Amino acid sequence: MAIVEMKKLTLLALKRDREKLMRQLQKLGCVQIVEGTGGDEALAPLAAQADPREAQLAADVARMDAAIARLTPLAREKRGIFEPRPAADAQLMENIRKNQEQILGWVAQVDEVEQERLGIRAQIARAKAQKAQLWPWRAMDEPLDQIRDTRHAVLALVSMPPRAWGAFAEGLAALDPAPSVQLCEKTSEAQNALVAVYRADGQALEALLRDCGGTRLSFDIPLTAKEKIAQLDRYIEKEAPQQMAKLEARLEEIARHIREIQILRDLFALERDRLEAASRLLETREAFWLTAWTPARDVEAVREALCKVTRDVEMEFSDPAEDEEPPVQLRNGSAVAPFESIVGMYSLPAYRGFDPTAVMMPFFLCFFGMMMSDAGYGIIMAITCFFAYSKLKKQNRGGMLWILALGGVATAIWGYLLGGFFSIDGAPQPLGFTFTSDPLKSLMLCAILGAVHLFVGLGVAAYMNIRRGKIWAAIFDQVFWIVLLSGLGVMFLNVRVGAYIAIPSAVGIFFTAGRERKNVVSKLVGGFSALYGATSYVSDVLSYARLFGMGLATGMIGMAFNTLAGMVAGSWFGTIFAVLILAVGHTFNLGINALGAYVHSCRLQYIEFFGKFYEDGGKPFQPLRNQTKYVDLANDGF
Repeated sequence: MAIVEMKKLTLLALKRDREKLMRQLQKLGCVQIVEGTGGDEALAPLAAQADPREAQLAADVARMDAAIARLTPLAREKRGIFEPRPAADAQLMENIRKNQEQILGWVAQVDEVEQERLGIRAQIARAKAQKAQLWPWRAMDEPLDQIRDTRHAVLALVSMPPRAWGAFAEGLAALDPAPSVQLCEKTSEAQNALVAVYRADGQALEALLRDCGGTRLSFDIPLTAKEKIAQLDRYIEKEAPQQMAKLEARLEEIARHIREIQILRDLFALERDRLEAASRLLETREAFWLTAWTPARDVEAVREALCKVTRDVEMEFSDPAEDEEPPVQLRNGSAVAPFESIVGMYSLPAYRGFDPTAVMMPFFLCFFGMMMSDAGYGIIMAITCFFAYSKLKKQNRGGMLWILALGGVATAIWGYLLGGFFSIDGAPQPLGFTFTSDPLKSLMLCAILGAVHLFVGLGVAAYMNIRRGKIWAAIFDQVFWIVLLSGLGVMFLNVRVGAYIAIPSAVGIFFTAGRERKNVVSKLVGGFSALYGATSYVSDVLSYARLFGMGLATGMIGMAFNTLAGMVAGSWFGTIFAVLILAVGHTFNLGINALGAYVHSCRLQYIEFFGKFYEDGGKPFQPLRNQTKYVDLANDGF
C-alpha cells in the first residue's frame, strides 16, 4: 500500500552506443525517459531530431494491425481465450526481420484485396441503384438508347410526382395535335410514362415539365430495360459473389502467414517505441544526454545493466526536487493490486499523496456485496470468476475477474446475512430482517456503514497531516469533525450524552476552522461556515441509501421472475418454460445488477470517500519496455 519512490536518472554517453543502451533500457522496462530540455529554451537547440523512420514504422504498424484484424477470422489456428500468447525467441525474430520484405508484401496484398472488395461493393450499390431506376421501364420493348427525338417528333421518358400528374396530363391534352402517352409503372415517388409530341410542341413539353416538377430521363443503354435488369441481376447475384469468393480465397492463403505478420508488427512497434523515446534526448555531434525516472528499488539493476553495455557511460541517480512531480506507480500486494484500476479510473494520487487502494478495497467489496445481496448470485460469480482468473493469472491478465470474484464472495456473505438466495422466500435471516421486510432497519444499517466509511476517510486525512508534521491540523480539521459527527450520532440514542460529546468539538471547529485567515472577523466567519458545512456530511450519509435501493431492486426483480415462472409451471411444457424464464431472468438480473453495483460502489469511493482526503493529479509511470500485442518475448526477444 504505497506510492513507489522514484529516482531521477541523468545519463551521459556516446552516440555510437545509443542504440545498444536504448535496447537495454527497453529490456529492463523500468525507466521512463522524459523531455531532456525540461522546458528550458536554452537547451532547445540540443534537442534530438525526430527520426523519419518513426513515422514510417507507425504507419506500417497501423497497416499490419488492420491486416491482422482482417485475417484473424480466416486463420486456421484459433487461440482460446484462456490460452497464453505464443512466444517468440531471438532467433525467430531475427528470421522474421530477414523476411520482412515478403511479409510486408503480404500486408500490401491484403490492402489490395480490401480495395478490390470496396470496389465490388461500390459496383453492387451502383447496380442496385440503376436497377431501381430502370424497374418502372421494364415493360418497354425498345432498347433504351433508341428512345430519342426523331426528325418530326420529340420522345421523352418522363418521371412525374404523382400529385402533379393530373396537371401535367391536362397540359398535354391542351396541345394540338394531341400527344401520345404510354403509361409505365407507377411508384410511390413518381408516375412514369413515355410521351411523344410533335417537334413543334417540344418547347411546350419542356415548359410543362418544369412547371409540374417532372424530370426527363435518358439512358445510353443499347438494351431494353428488362434485358439490362437481367444483366444487373446476374452481376449482383452471381458475378459479384464469385469475385468476392476469389478475393476471400486469396485472404485465406495469406492468413496462413498471420503469425509472421504478428511478430513483425511487434518488432516494428518495439523499434517505433525506441525511436519515440530517443526523440526526447539531448545530443551533440558525439554524445547524448538522457533524463528519466526509475523506481528507487531498480537503481542498482539499471546501473549494472547499462554498465554491461558500455564503459563509456556516466549515470547519476538523485531524489526529485521539491518543484518536480515524478510519475506515479502504485505498489500493492497481489490481492489488492487489481483494485488499482478503480483508483486509476478516477485519477492517480499525487506523487507525494496517499495510495488509497488497500483502504478502499474492503469498503468497495462490502458495498458491492450489499447492493447485490443474493447468496446464489454470489456463489455463481465467485466460482466462475475464480476459475477464469486462475486461467489468466499467469498471463498477467484478468484483474477485473479477481475484483468480481471477491465481489462474489462479498455478495454471498451479504446474501446469507440478509436472507437472499435467488429471491426465494423462507431463506434464513441471520440479521433478523431483509431489505423487503424492514426498510427502516435496512436504511439504518446503510447509514452506519456510510458513517464508518466517512470516518475512515477523515482518519486517512489526519494520517496524511501527521505524516507531514501537521499534528494540530489533524486535530482541528479531522479529529474535531470525527468527534462532532460521533456526538450527533449518539444523540439519536441519548441526547444529553451526545450533546456532551458534540458541543466541545463544535466549539473547537468554530474557533479553529478560520485560523489561516488574517483578521478576527474573517476567522469567526470561517468557523461559522465550517460548522454550516456539517450539512454536507448529512447529505453524504444519505447518499449511502443507494445500498438499500440497489439491494432492494436485486431482490424484487428476482422475485418477479420467480413469480412468472411459478405462474406458467404445472404441465411438462410449462415446467420447461418456467426453467427457461428462471435461467434467463436470473442471468439478466445478475448481470444488470452486478454492473450497477460496480458503478455505484465506485461512485461512493470517488465522491464520498476520496472527497475527504484524496490529492489527485498523478501522472502514470510509463517506462520504455518490451510492450507487444500479439506475441510474448522469450529470452528477451533480442
